Amino acid sequence: MVDLLINKIARFNAFGVGALSIFLNLLLLYCINAKSTKHMAQYRVIMMIMCGFNIKFSIVHMLSVPTVHIHELDLLILNTGYIKDVMLGRILLVFFVFSFAQTIVLIASHFANRYLIICKSHFILHYSTCIYAIGFIISYFAIISWTAIFCVAVWPKRPEMESSVVAEHQLQGEPYLESPYMGNPAFVVSFAYLCLILITCMVISACANRGDRLQSQLFRCLVFQTLVPIICAHLPIYLAFVLPMFGTRDSILDLLPLPIAWYPAIDPIVVIFNVRSYKHQIFQLLRIPENTNSNSATMPVYGRGVSSQERTVRNA
Repeated sequence: MVDLLINKIARFNAFGVGALSIFLNLLLLYCINAKSTKHMAQYRVIMMIMCGFNIKFSIVHMLSVPTVHIHELDLLILNTGYIKDVMLGRILLVFFVFSFAQTIVLIASHFANRYLIICKSHFILHYSTCIYAIGFIISYFAIISWTAIFCVAVWPKRPEMESSVVAEHQLQGEPYLESPYMGNPAFVVSFAYLCLILITCMVISACANRGDRLQSQLFRCLVFQTLVPIICAHLPIYLAFVLPMFGTRDSILDLLPLPIAWYPAIDPIVVIFNVRSYKHQIFQLLRIPENTNSNSATMPVYGRGVSSQERTVRNA
């Protein structure tokens, strides 16, 4: 159950990590504007979008402090923050659900776009506007439609029991979204739709992995940026749905969503320490001497037949 101690832990986690996330993403935005060249135009746009999303995700998480609670066959998403207005609290939870769905699409689109920038720069230079527009429309149609289906499934439909639902489950925190998830067809459809989106995104990422000219440093950066949201955001939520079937205690399940707040804070750290120019900028700001061997280890490695234009873009 979500007792007062877990509430305090959730709030400290949301506000502490959220503030750190906002600071790190603003720092990364500074590096992007200070060290990016005209050859990094597409890369710069992608990273600025990611920073903006991370900041928005952290703000929504700090305001709502969402806790996913599953008791037997009932799902409850509680707002355990300081905003107690029922409608505003539920709207914040809807924004959180929307932001969570965004992370799924961003995993694949971010990977694929950076792969094209590095390995298929001629393709991006000729078709970038069209590709970005189509990708944006398709991605957000999938996100918005899934969020709408999910919210229809979990929006409280028992007004006569509204004041007693949280008390029934011995919970601390409201307002809430709730659904008997094992018996609600809309919830089953929405969860299946989410899995379909995730599988599609993973297939896109897997296809992008096959590029034989992808630099090792960039590949590590992309792998980390793909694994961070999966481990911190998606895996805990999926475990929260599966573990109740095996009789896991409610108190353990209530702690599972805590790592969701970590994802937007870890992501800029991965970028800063894998992009040489950004890392150099941070070292200059903090007056930290750079290790020559470490710096040379991040030099990009190119295969044969790579044009000078592609090398210039890849040095980003």
